[in-house]
Amino acid sequence: MTTVLATATSRPAAPSWQRLADTVLFALYPNLPRPPGTGLSALLAQMRQPNADDELHDVDALLAQQRADPASRGAVPLPTASTLRTWDRHDDGSDLRAWAADDGFELALDAEPEPVTFGTPAAERVEDAVIAAALADGDDPWAMDAHRQSYRPPVTLSPAKALMTARLARAVTAAGGTNAIGAPGAATILLCASREEAMAAAKIILNGVRAFTALGTANGPRASLPIEVVGPDAAAAAQPERLALEVAKLLDQPVPVVVILTEAHQRIGALTHLPVVRIAPPGRDILLWSLRWTHSATGRIAEAAVRAALPSDTALAALDPGVLALALRAEGPLRVARELARLAAVSAPAAPAGPTLRDLPGLGAAGAQLERQAADLVAYREGRLAWSDVPSGILLHGAPGTGKTHVAKAFAATIDAPFFPTSLGKLQAKGHLGDLLAAWEKVFDQARAAVRAHGAAIVFIDEIDAVGERRNTGGRNENYDNKVISEILNTLGGVESLEGVLVIGAANHPDFIDPAILRSGRLGLHVEMRAPAGRDLVAVFRKHLRGDLWDVDLDRLAQSATGATMADVMGIVQIARQTARAANRPVTLIDLFDALAYRNAVPSEDLRRRIAIHEAGHAVAAHVNGAATPQRIAMDGLASRIALRHRPDARTADDLHREVVVHLAGRAAEEVLLGQPSGGGGGGEQCDLAQATRLLIAGALNYGHGGGLVWSSAAADPATLFARHAGLHDTVSQGLDRAYSDALALLRDNVEALSAVAHHAFVDGVVEDETLRDLLLYCRATPEVPLP
Repeated sequence: MTTVLATATSRPAAPSWQRLADTVLFALYPNLPRPPGTGLSALLAQMRQPNADDELHDVDALLAQQRADPASRGAVPLPTASTLRTWDRHDDGSDLRAWAADDGFELALDAEPEPVTFGTPAAERVEDAVIAAALADGDDPWAMDAHRQSYRPPVTLSPAKALMTARLARAVTAAGGTNAIGAPGAATILLCASREEAMAAAKIILNGVRAFTALGTANGPRASLPIEVVGPDAAAAAQPERLALEVAKLLDQPVPVVVILTEAHQRIGALTHLPVVRIAPPGRDILLWSLRWTHSATGRIAEAAVRAALPSDTALAALDPGVLALALRAEGPLRVARELARLAAVSAPAAPAGPTLRDLPGLGAAGAQLERQAADLVAYREGRLAWSDVPSGILLHGAPGTGKTHVAKAFAATIDAPFFPTSLGKLQAKGHLGDLLAAWEKVFDQARAAVRAHGAAIVFIDEIDAVGERRNTGGRNENYDNKVISEILNTLGGVESLEGVLVIGAANHPDFIDPAILRSGRLGLHVEMRAPAGRDLVAVFRKHLRGDLWDVDLDRLAQSATGATMADVMGIVQIARQTARAANRPVTLIDLFDALAYRNAVPSEDLRRRIAIHEAGHAVAAHVNGAATPQRIAMDGLASRIALRHRPDARTADDLHREVVVHLAGRAAEEVLLGQPSGGGGGGEQCDLAQATRLLIAGALNYGHGGGLVWSSAAADPATLFARHAGLHDTVSQGLDRAYSDALALLRDNVEALSAVAHHAFVDGVVEDETLRDLLLYCRATPEVPLP
């Protein structure tokens, strides 16, 4: 027992990063005492020992060498008053007085104040059994002062500052030491995990490392120029050009430059070529070094016991900085270690509880696509696949209620990865733009930390279509929107910095999202979430019924509910169960049909036929003029939907005209087959007429198709724009009339296909992509518009 305890508290030869950390800490806290066995008296005693050549070190000879050869002064520093204050208290200085007298100067040791020293460990005054009992209770008798019975160190240090000093020292030493970053002409990027971390590192470099490198080190001469520090700056993060310009000005001078950045900063210009030093994560060795300074009155700790109590390096690296700071408030190094272990276990991010992808019915092709992506992510985590071969972003898009959020959670559960959900609304609730950007960055900081612990993490961004796109911004919110979009692009474009982090975005309207967000390397994998149909819809009902009606055929119910989303089915089952509970009996099939009728007022056959014709008109026009590819028609009461995949184009006047024709084709189809249109093409801001009108306004004001090349925002209300721009109303009105005339002509030429598609939608309630392609196969092109 005695041997184990003695070994546990012995202070091994410090590695180079710890020696650097000690020196920087002395620069930050000049009154710090040297730890036991590391003071100047110990250094002088070492000088008196024989070296490898059996020659004695001679202090007089070393001092004479420095006077004769000024270039060697950085190798062995001359004694200074501040150095003398930190000698071991048992050294009376008599030897130094004699050496000083021989060299012609005097040391006024008697005039110096009493030096600050470490206390005597309580463990040196008690038996081994008492030491063992104290360790079991969480006390560290090696860190506790025997006289004061306290862990308070001689000089109070900031635990956060000490920890950052150690992390910086370890990172700098691994990169080649202070000479590598502090030499004239050197330029280095110091990469931090967050803006808060970057600000703390900047203070340590400015107040500690900067002064240390300016004075010189034991391994090299004095630097002639102090380090210049750039960043961190939230404004520069959103303006990479400004950051590059600031660095370029300093690169024009010989000063050493350290650029402190986070993963969120976009690097352009010279910044893409500078060497990168990543700040070391907090680990066991770093915590042990820090605790000797911040939680020990003696400069010693029961290292074996504290190390055994600490969580793993991976768990420490994944801890939130706030959680780490909370643990450091504990009394004594051993209690800190145990608190860290407890908080690490509680704070460890975990995969969401709940079903996996295979447990969710009704996903169809989307489910198979997502399972392939999940398999790739597992292969990456196991080292069988490179990150560059894994699509790093997914867009889940579809109508409201199709289960996008549930699917994202199920994806995380499938691969057993931590899940970090957010949305633009949650981020905006944090406050002004700076708060939003900081909250956005924090989500990804947490995800990166989770990757270190779990190998992968999922960030889910709901309602990402609320961000909008830069080409449609205008007015007083333009600057705000553009900065938010730029921040999203910078983050999602950081492939290396996001390694292991899969980003899933959810959108009801993917066409509202800036195209740059949707390209490969960002949210490049697009998965359409559709309402279930047929056997898939039956399976969704079975899931929510949880074993009820297991022997009842639900096919007729599913056919009646065609077009219902997963959320709709859950609502139907909830209403049916409520009815059964009120009657104090099990749920029945009649309850489900009644709930379905209650949820949707079933339209008359005439109205349902008109709705089917309206949607068929959009499908036929899009197919014939090539503006989009029809994928699905779903009839759901009065809320019918058509899914169109728009083809990329050059936004010429003809391209815009074709899109307007498709928007107006529903109304035109009603006129062709029923003699007159209804109001179904009008209504709210997202109705067919509104979208066609806004498209023509954009053509005139944004794309230069309105008789002039002056750009103007098209984001205001159309009535305001018509009043502001002379002739705009007439231009748009003429464009709408022309497009409607072309839509009528197109559909009259393809009336057989129009009738066939409408009939299938009316009878079956849904027309899937394969059936739709077959029905559109015999469409004829109008003379002006060839088939795609």
